[in-house]
Amino acid sequence: MAEPGITLGLKFQSRVLCPQVAQKDRSQWLVATNCLREENEVRFVEYDPGTESVRSPSAYVHRAEVWDLAACPSRTDRFFTVNNDGGEYHVNLWSTVPGEQVLNSLSELPDIDASIRRVLWHPKDDGKVATVEEGKLETWSVAEDSVKSSGSAPAGELQQLWSGSWCAEDTNTLCTAGGNGFQIWDLRAMQQTKEVDNAHEMPVRDVDFAGQQQGQLATCGDDCAIRIWDLRQMKEPTQLSKLNGHSHWVWKCRFNPHHNQLLLSSSSDSLVLLWSTKSAGTAPEGSPKGTSPRCAVIDDKAHTYDDHEDSVYGLAWSCVEPFVFASVSYDGRVVVNKVPSAVKYEILI
Repeated sequence: MAEPGITLGLKFQSRVLCPQVAQKDRSQWLVATNCLREENEVRFVEYDPGTESVRSPSAYVHRAEVWDLAACPSRTDRFFTVNNDGGEYHVNLWSTVPGEQVLNSLSELPDIDASIRRVLWHPKDDGKVATVEEGKLETWSVAEDSVKSSGSAPAGELQQLWSGSWCAEDTNTLCTAGGNGFQIWDLRAMQQTKEVDNAHEMPVRDVDFAGQQQGQLATCGDDCAIRIWDLRQMKEPTQLSKLNGHSHWVWKCRFNPHHNQLLLSSSSDSLVLLWSTKSAGTAPEGSPKGTSPRCAVIDDKAHTYDDHEDSVYGLAWSCVEPFVFASVSYDGRVVVNKVPSAVKYEILI
């Protein structure tokens, strides 16, 4: 059995949560509110394993509603927000001011429109950022206090992009979720190198590269499923497994950054599910390749977390403690949970 989750309530509803990648001493996340008519905020949320408690050591005023967050991989005082201010969308690079509750806007990305979906800071290169818009993918170079466009490419005819994930081991490779499929991009040429049009039966909402397994990718979407893919095939990615357990749209899927056997997913059914995916390490012999694989369905659910009462939009592992993660639901409830001891020891022993 897992220990009960530790809850922290926000003032307003929320859709976004991201890990503080640069924080090396303790488990910390950024979370922001998404309220149309009230003054919003960005909070630092921190887990203390000694006291088994969650606190918010600092909060910063952010007037516009926040739709996405991306923390700098090398500095704890910088992050991007995608925000909507009276119907106008902006992507801002902010720095925190020590001892104050205000944010300093360092730069704003130009020519952003209402179709902006995500801002993605490369987890190992603080000079590289990508933005995912409905109709295009764009890359940016980040300096001390400025951001400049470094490349742009259209999504393709009738293609709507929703999300994306950097390949941690290759700063020139990025995957996007678009339509009912996903696309692999070579950012040097700003063009797609692989694409699976019908990875899911309905739109794909999120993708995530595995950090410890080169060439492995997770996808999730409106068909309530999570799928794991092997991208090492020269022509067509191979589906390794399909995970069924949610009863509504799946908004996020996240591989554990230290143990690829563990995968998290969150959904509009108010649940967070923990998956044990060690059986999906390789493709079954003879599995067909391409957009309609018939490989064996693997549903290896390790645990169900039911601490939330609303759609769970934000989900992120701790960057410091391998078996700790946080989630946030639309009603403004942040919950920090742990992997059950039995699952953890099965991996470690």
